[in-house]
Amino acid sequence: MKWKSLLLGGLLMVPVVLSGCWDRREINDVAFVLASGFDKEKDQYRVSVQVPLPSQLGGIGGSGGGGGTSGDKSWYVESMTGSTIREANEKQQRSLSRQLYFAHRRVLLIGDEAAREGVKEYLDILARVPQNRLGTFVLITKGETRDVMNAEESIEQTPAEMMRELAQNTMRKPRTAKHFIETLLSDGIDPYAPAIQVVKTQSGSGKEKTTIKVIGLAVFSKGKLQGILNPEESQGALIAMNQAVQPMINLPAPKGEGQLSILLGETNVNIKPALEGDKIKMRIVVRGKGSLIENTSAYDVTAGHNMEDTEKRLDESLKQSLQKSIDMLRMKLHADPIGFGDIVYRKFPNEWQTMKKDWQSHYEVMQVEIIPEIHIVHTGAITQPFGYKEGDLKQ
Repeated sequence: MKWKSLLLGGLLMVPVVLSGCWDRREINDVAFVLASGFDKEKDQYRVSVQVPLPSQLGGIGGSGGGGGTSGDKSWYVESMTGSTIREANEKQQRSLSRQLYFAHRRVLLIGDEAAREGVKEYLDILARVPQNRLGTFVLITKGETRDVMNAEESIEQTPAEMMRELAQNTMRKPRTAKHFIETLLSDGIDPYAPAIQVVKTQSGSGKEKTTIKVIGLAVFSKGKLQGILNPEESQGALIAMNQAVQPMINLPAPKGEGQLSILLGETNVNIKPALEGDKIKMRIVVRGKGSLIENTSAYDVTAGHNMEDTEKRLDESLKQSLQKSIDMLRMKLHADPIGFGDIVYRKFPNEWQTMKKDWQSHYEVMQVEIIPEIHIVHTGAITQPFGYKEGDLKQ
């Protein structure tokens, strides 16, 4: 019976041990980091974090800003410098009454000046610490990251949430830290990320405020920022990557004044490589459907052969847009975010082993053939230009 008593006593002790929570942390003691920003100041790292203020999260919008807890803003920005990123984080922790918690981070920001020196050290700490989730979005800021974090965002509750939505709306498959790191470690393709900036705007009352705007696409090579494509160049590059979200193309009306605005609702890009001796040829076929969403001219797209002519002009405009973006990437920025090298590797793995040693030289001289095949399938609820009499229409 003695062993039964010991067994019973042991079983009674098990629930006591299992119910214990030795690393319990109250939610009131945690500061959830929504955004992290990295900048360089000479030999020091400047690290900024944005945390929400729970007492101010009752409604959407606020005057915004960092520092202090007064007013109706819903976030707080803490910024410190250190010889390492971790040292800067420790300084931040010593000035906060709550424990910093990074698992719910929405966005990771890197200042453009810091990115030009290299981003590997910022990604190292991100990948090394298990608490960091690699699903966070990576964005590059024009100027210091803390300035972007302090933008007076009024649509979302915090600037971090605003930046997250901007990243999702910029491309079909937004670039997460996981995507960025994988691309950085791969041959034949270079990383890219949305570039954002604080811009001045006016509220309905006429008061000048600041907000956040996507200004283009940041392109990297060898772990360093090479440049930022402007919106027009970004659109061409994103179309080639199959990443564009409903791009719009404006065509001058062929007869008279005005513009035709055509929205590309569905596009599919197919890139096929070919080898001719030691030279590479890329054939890019862009298929899609377009919608005429605005016509500020007297040109009747639906009359006679006008639809066919408009589609030809649309194809030519799209071809020039893609060619300009590709030339910018390979001739000036010397980066391959579209992944032409990776496409060659998948099609010709043996030849790639020789080419990858001096891929840039092959990349710059390769022949690119662009074949758009866009069909306009919608002209809107009205077919003819609005406000023009029959005799005034351009056939």
